[in-house]
Amino acid sequence: MGVVVKLHKENKLRFLAKSHDTTLTQLSTWMSKAFKMMMEVSEEIWRQLFLTVGIRTQGSWVINQTKQVRWRMSVMQRDGLKPIDGAQQTYDFATMYTSMQLKDIEEKMHQYVDLVFGYQRSSKTSRGSERVLKMKRKGRSAWAVKSDNQDDGAETKFVSAVRLKRWISYLLKRLFVKVGDKVMLQDVGLPMGTSCSPFLANLVLFMYEFEFFTGFISKMRPYHEDLPNHSMHGAHWLLRRLSFCTRYIDDLWNPLVEKSEFQKIVKKIYPGWLKLGLEHEGESVNYLDLTIWCTGDVERRNIKWHSKLYDKKLELVAKGLKLNKFPDPESKLSMRCKYGVITSQLHRYKVACSEVREFLKPAVKLCADYVTKGYAWNRIKYYFQRFTRNNVHGMRPSAITDRYCRQFGRPPPQVVQ
Repeated sequence: MGVVVKLHKENKLRFLAKSHDTTLTQLSTWMSKAFKMMMEVSEEIWRQLFLTVGIRTQGSWVINQTKQVRWRMSVMQRDGLKPIDGAQQTYDFATMYTSMQLKDIEEKMHQYVDLVFGYQRSSKTSRGSERVLKMKRKGRSAWAVKSDNQDDGAETKFVSAVRLKRWISYLLKRLFVKVGDKVMLQDVGLPMGTSCSPFLANLVLFMYEFEFFTGFISKMRPYHEDLPNHSMHGAHWLLRRLSFCTRYIDDLWNPLVEKSEFQKIVKKIYPGWLKLGLEHEGESVNYLDLTIWCTGDVERRNIKWHSKLYDKKLELVAKGLKLNKFPDPESKLSMRCKYGVITSQLHRYKVACSEVREFLKPAVKLCADYVTKGYAWNRIKYYFQRFTRNNVHGMRPSAITDRYCRQFGRPPPQVVQ
């Protein structure tokens, strides 16, 4: 057992059941590989479900990166969609991992396996033949038609639906946790330290969402009898707006649907043991590493969605927390590694910021941090200008470093030899 302090939430404690080099580590790793491959198929199943009522969507509520949020923003902007009454909301599943019912997880994951493997079997390439996952320890997994000569090797495993469901049940019934000298079996909650835990949590919630929308689409009129002011046309309108919601494991963003109506809907989606709490609401909300807001008027057809970088650590720094974010220039890391952080951070800022002026703010701050650390100014300039030249069209390559010099003064050409 371990514990971390959640500094951004009034110093609350988060207890962790950590897992490293245990008897279940290999099993959990192979399950993660299987789920990662299967999620590509379940995303396609979701898209096909919404296409039955003429709604195009890039996939389910499940996301794993900020780019997917920005894509939804661009589609909403193209279609002239904005929040009702100007208010968005973000939600958080409080104590999700510790509240999860293992029997429900097992049931939903078995249904998920049947859904994905059944879809693969019905595809044109399978022609009704049973499919298995051919998984490699290193490299990409692939789907294959089941045959008699598929034996496991040291680096490869062939996993059928039956075998994967057996793995899931085996893991969930053997979640032993050591606390001091005692070894106890966890019968409620999912240990976060197990490598496949994020997949299990994500996919269990996916199944609840998929089941709801399957019923929603097949029985729109009966559903909307208990929601006032909606016709069949209104049901399609609501479904389209719901399709833009996103969920990053336990963080949920609702950009378009009115709050009271959305809260009625999520109560129908998720079971009672999953407590969904409101995090932020308003014209501007913080979600993942973004601050998101919308401007314009629907009638004038000038809707525009904006975003900029949001870093919760900045609030902690303002309260006095000292952060050491970047490696020291004298550390044993390679020069390419130390300066490569500049490129990776600038890519992150570019994805998060919808406008150049918002991109420049964190970029100049990053430049200042590197100068303060004692990195070589000439090399700093090289990395910033190379990124800008190759990735930010319409901006002078020297725009970031020039702005830094205007704000802080030009540093000496070589701070560190």
